[in-house]
Amino acid sequence: MFSRAIQPRAANRPWRIASLTFEPFKPSTLQLLFVWLLLSAGFTPAQVVLNEIMANNQSAVANDGAYPDWVELRNTSGAPVNIADWSITDAVSQPRKFVFPANTVIPAGGYLVVWLDDATNSPGIHTRFTLNHQSDDVSLYNASFSGSLLQDTIAFGLQVTDQTIGRVPDGTGAWALTQPTFELPNQAMPLGSDNLLKVNEIMASPSSGDDWFELYNGDTTNHVSVGGLIWSDAATAPTNRTIPNLSFIAPGGFIQFIADDLDNNDADHVDFQLRAAGERVVLYRPDRVNFIDRVDFGQQTNGVSYGRLPDGGTNLVFFAVGRSTPAASNFQLLTDIIINEVLTHTDPPLEDAIELYNPTAAPVQVGGWWLSNSKDDPKKFRIPIPTEVPAGGYKVFYENPGSIQGFNSNGFGTNRSFTLNSARGDQVYLHTADAAGNLTFFRTSRDFGPAENGVSFGRYVTSAGTTDFVPMSRHTFGVSNPTSVTQFRTGAGASNAYPKIGPIVISEIMYHPPDIVTPTNSLDNSIDEYIELYNASSSQVLLYDPTVYPFADGRTNTWRLRGVVDFDFPQNVSLASGAYMLVVNFNPTVDVVQLAAFRAKYGVPPDAQIFGPYKGKLQNGDGSVELYKPDPPQAPGRPDAGLVPYIAVDRVKYFDSAPWPLSPDGDGPALQRMKPEEYGNDPINWTAGTPNPGRQLIRVESVQRTGTTTTIRFTGFAYSTYTVQQRSLLTSNTWTKLSDVSSEPTTGTRQVNDSGAGSSQFYRIVSPTQ
Repeated sequence: MFSRAIQPRAANRPWRIASLTFEPFKPSTLQLLFVWLLLSAGFTPAQVVLNEIMANNQSAVANDGAYPDWVELRNTSGAPVNIADWSITDAVSQPRKFVFPANTVIPAGGYLVVWLDDATNSPGIHTRFTLNHQSDDVSLYNASFSGSLLQDTIAFGLQVTDQTIGRVPDGTGAWALTQPTFELPNQAMPLGSDNLLKVNEIMASPSSGDDWFELYNGDTTNHVSVGGLIWSDAATAPTNRTIPNLSFIAPGGFIQFIADDLDNNDADHVDFQLRAAGERVVLYRPDRVNFIDRVDFGQQTNGVSYGRLPDGGTNLVFFAVGRSTPAASNFQLLTDIIINEVLTHTDPPLEDAIELYNPTAAPVQVGGWWLSNSKDDPKKFRIPIPTEVPAGGYKVFYENPGSIQGFNSNGFGTNRSFTLNSARGDQVYLHTADAAGNLTFFRTSRDFGPAENGVSFGRYVTSAGTTDFVPMSRHTFGVSNPTSVTQFRTGAGASNAYPKIGPIVISEIMYHPPDIVTPTNSLDNSIDEYIELYNASSSQVLLYDPTVYPFADGRTNTWRLRGVVDFDFPQNVSLASGAYMLVVNFNPTVDVVQLAAFRAKYGVPPDAQIFGPYKGKLQNGDGSVELYKPDPPQAPGRPDAGLVPYIAVDRVKYFDSAPWPLSPDGDGPALQRMKPEEYGNDPINWTAGTPNPGRQLIRVESVQRTGTTTTIRFTGFAYSTYTVQQRSLLTSNTWTKLSDVSSEPTTGTRQVNDSGAGSSQFYRIVSPTQ
């Protein structure tokens, strides 16, 4: 199934071909020439055109859990167009590579997305061919009975991850780098200057394979167009080919170019080779006179690359055998020292702190290394010489304003000094260096979001062996409850505490309800998706900031879901201890028919709160569901005045492959959290179970009778209360209370004894307490 958004637009502008390639001795050449002559004679513009192309889709737009490339067609006319028997191809020599089926109609002013893969069981139209993101072309032809004439074509070069190229404005404009808009009007991406492009690394004597060099975009904010630029090894007046049009490099990105004298014609190959005895690599502007960057090099050693350290810098070094990094940063991952914990939101007696951990069996000398909160400005705080992190031990560095022993030595967090931003989130970088302070080959880093006061971020290793950097239940720098900042600074580090959980957690996810099967198709059933939240605390939780500040009304700042879906909770919502709520993919206030069907389908209790709709959908293959709460707004006079920091409360990055449960992927079960008080982003804490939204599935462990006493044991959720009820006749309409079971802070066995039970007795367990 595919959806179509109808976006009418003004009358067509004159049509033009963006790119034509004539290949001798091929039948398509005559066809293209014929089309060109028709257009030159005033041929009527096509009503349906290529409008947007995604050739490097890694995580931007999903279809049935996968991320295929796609092409968007646009009907620029004011009437529907049936493109049955039209064709689309990535090879002009095969104009009918994919033929559109009968009754493929694009509404007036509307869109049609075509998936470029062979996943024909997934929703939508699938071409069975894919695109090459290093350079390719796409052409659209009309029906065979109309001559299979070319209607539109576009050739492109290097494509960046998760961005598209599209016409701006839709249907009529020139092609540009665009945001993925998918059946919505195209939006051009801002482009930066090419002044910060650098020849970053060169391999002129590889141990195997072809010569290569690397381009780096020193603009870490903007994409940059590289189409039309020229690579050459000539000192002046190059005659080399240009990089194909519609080629781009990402902010702070890297591209490896293969110097194989065009053994391959893709945009990432050049028409010269490198000489191991030494020469140059030059990036020229389109005028073939001025250049953007040039690196001259001498005799090269086999298997050793030569490049900038840091990336884009002026310092050129040789990288040892095995340390070359094509299409990646010249720094390599530092593994013998780990950034283990950071503290960013610090009212006295706390201050910002960074803890390092040595996981190895030998001490590591870190004196002379650099700590920074900026990837592009690594030399901020140089660790005093000598400084050692003991084997299996820790070392903490404190802000210590005004002292050269701290990373905020000037007391203002400016220039070489820094503090960590608790309102927007920040990052920490650790770089190795030589005795003179020059950066050497290794670094490690950690990114983190906004933080609550006194809550640190720490490293946590899941059962799958992955490492998350998450809010911790308490900070562990060595002094947990200091009475002064001086005492806090005496902490020498300690093993991390457990991650902070809740108070509200993601407890159940129905990310792929069974598909809706019809005689002709299998449709994705997104309407029956849901996310369940559970209050895993001992008290009611307000899903908004209840405080009215002198400068802002916190009550307008509500909790939110992010990730593959977006949802902001309304104001004045709360959740009782041990209670559940649901967020769904429809509007339960407006669509009362669907609400009734949803409650009936899953047996949702009448008192369970249901909210929606969220934007987006829960991906069938994998996806991230994230829960955030607002922190107090930043007060006037602060650098981020007015900003409302949003604190991560819970996150689940689920998968439809092991070690995650497999059956929730369309087989009927939901993904259910086993223990709400334990870490959520870990497959060991999730299981597949019968969908149970808005209520708890109580698991009876045993019922045993000893003499006249019956003992009932069942698994109870953390902070849930229960009532065990009884009756002697199954046909009776009345249940009587046997016992209430109070809440406990952990999930585990609950036990109730019935010492007065008759020979025949029936029991039931309900939650919460009745």
